[in-house]
Formats: sequence, structure tokens, C-alpha cells
Amino acid sequence: MLGFKEKEIWGRKSEDELKIYRLTVQVSKREKEKIIQLAKSRGMSVSDYVRYFCIHKPFISKFNEEEE
Repeated sequence: MLGFKEKEIWGRKSEDELKIYRLTVQVSKREKEKIIQLAKSRGMSVSDYVRYFCIHKPFISKFNEEEE
């Protein structure tokens, strides 16, 4: 191969980037409706919303705290 990554050649995500696992979380009806509402208000899917606020946001907040 000419030094290109597989993704660049085929236009596909690498195996590490594929979202193939499902995580089940139990919430009340009210909590579910709130999560859906919050995701919609930010123009996000529920999956993207949960990913952002459970993984990325805490990391960003922690990183910013360490800089202060």
C-alpha cells in the first residue's frame, strides 16, 4: 500500500471507530423524555448527547480545571 491508511483508501471507518456495541441504561419515563428533549434542543441524537455528556464533557471539564 502506498502509505495511505485504510480509511483514506476505502472511505470506511477503521474497526476502532465503528460503533457496534450497545449500552443499555434504565431510566424513568420522565428521565427518558428529558434526555430526548435536551438532545433535540442541541440538534443532537440521543446517542450523541449521551456520548458527549458522559464521556467528552467530563474530560473537557477536568482538563480545564487542571489548567487553572
